[in-house]
Amino acid sequence: MGRILRDYARTLALLVAALVTVQLVAWVANAIEERRTPPPVKAARAFLAALSRATLKDDDACEHALSLLTASSRATFEGQARTGDRRRTAAGSPCRTPAAHLFLGLRPDTARLASLTDDRATVGIERHEADPKSFLVPGFWPTRYIVSSAEIRLVEEAGHWKVVAP
Repeated sequence: MGRILRDYARTLALLVAALVTVQLVAWVANAIEERRTPPPVKAARAFLAALSRATLKDDDACEHALSLLTASSRATFEGQARTGDRRRTAAGSPCRTPAAHLFLGLRPDTARLASLTDDRATVGIERHEADPKSFLVPGFWPTRYIVSSAEIRLVEEAGHWKVVAP
């Protein structure tokens, strides 16, 4: 019985060691990728992620998304929230205005630096929209997406990269 337990413990220890090694390799790979990613791409990804969370009624995420916009773009978002139809903008949230809807469907993981100057950058990104002919059951989820390319413009304001609303 003791030999079976030793073999079981040895196998379990090897399995745990293998899982820890895989996790460490994944962390190192992510750290390398994070270090290689240009700051404008990081800012665009952070903005899109925060805006995505904000559409789920997370007010902290909305404030974070607004902080990643230029001052004029933020004023546009907030102006649309104040003057827009309250039913369409979901209780006046700046992250649910028509200006914010222009960013829907953009996939943060596809962001790539297209051009960079001293204080301006353009990030190329893919937009994934549901193919209207691909719904097996109307109103549920699509089986295909239409992929198109889009661009996000960023400027450097006060030492940070900020998104410019189109």
